[in-house]
Amino acid sequence: LFLIVLSYVFIVAAILQIPSAEGRHKTFSTCVSHLTVVIVHYGFASIIYLKPKGPHSMDSNTLMATTYIVFTPFLSPIIFSLRNKELKNAIKKSFQRKFSPLSS
Repeated sequence: LFLIVLSYVFIVAAILQIPSAEGRHKTFSTCVSHLTVVIVHYGFASIIYLKPKGPHSMDSNTLMATTYIVFTPFLSPIIFSLRNKELKNAIKKSFQRKFSPLSS
């Protein structure tokens, strides 16, 4: 865990040395997407492996394992694809059509 955190500290330090604001913004955008996936992955893994031993419901263990095994790989492409402007615009249009009142 220490090495992962240390590597992100070095990444942020390198990003802050980029001279252009646009370059920093694009780089942070990429890193935030990646960091989100990493936090979700390690968060669920930590819950599974660090929970105390004892009488637990099998349903709880199954739910956590399913979340860890299925949710993270499913979420990863969604998070990374949200960086695409065309996809963002398509999602916005879809929500606007669905939730805006119909004009007669």
